[in-house]
Amino acid sequence: WPRWRLYVLIVCTPLTSIALLTFVLATNPPSDPLQTMLMPVMISLLLVVTAGISVLVAESTRDRSGSSVRGLSTLPLKRWQIAFLSGAPSALLALAVLAAPLAPAFAALRSVGMGLNDAVFTVSASTGAGLLTIGIPFVIAAQAMRGARWDAVRFPVALITWGGLLAWQIGTAVAAAMQTGHLFPLPVSAVLTETLMDGVSPSTAAWNNVCGLIALLCISVTFVAPSSQASPRFVRREWRGRSLLARVRGELVYALRDANVRANAIISVVVSTLVVVATLTLPRE
Repeated sequence: WPRWRLYVLIVCTPLTSIALLTFVLATNPPSDPLQTMLMPVMISLLLVVTAGISVLVAESTRDRSGSSVRGLSTLPLKRWQIAFLSGAPSALLALAVLAAPLAPAFAALRSVGMGLNDAVFTVSASTGAGLLTIGIPFVIAAQAMRGARWDAVRFPVALITWGGLLAWQIGTAVAAAMQTGHLFPLPVSAVLTETLMDGVSPSTAAWNNVCGLIALLCISVTFVAPSSQASPRFVRREWRGRSLLARVRGELVYALRDANVRANAIISVVVSTLVVVATLTLPRE
């Protein structure tokens, strides 16, 4: 069996599934008034979460072993070309996951009676808000934790920080909808609240689209940017293990070299910070 047929099958199967789902959602609107009212909010939240998942999936599929980079290094390619070719598959996977729910979401919004412009604003603003929410912790973690020794730390830190930011914005939107708190100018909170009320405004959609495009550009650059060369190691301070304090310090430095210990320490700090921020900002009723 020719291999190209297998590739065609792999490409056509998800496209056909997306087309069928779009057709079903467009021709079968919900009959319950409560479902009709809540469906735009649920679709907006789904697009926000999908935007974050797409970036995390791409990060989890990156080649951390360096085998692709070593293989491409044998070819007459420049450094930025090697970095682009090794990171482009993960970036394309993120774009595919990001684009998959757009057509079904648009069809579902149109099926509940939302206008064309409002549906476009809701889909684009939700996607932009999701990209901005995942882009901030992902880019910060990628820039602050470079190198192979941080591979075990980078992904969980970005994941937990993204989950905390998303939960904080959802809680703020719920509090604003229940009129128990003030609406902070947060992208996800603004989109969810406006979707539940009268629809996403053009100004909110434009702001989230611009911020989402900037976040997408930063994430793409992070994926394909060439990694920095490792600096040579040198002795910073000669260790003398004669005293008890020096031995304790040496054991602490040795423990911090373990990636799992660093991951647990950084995640503990991130979670504690998010809990404090949520306690100070969310309403106490």
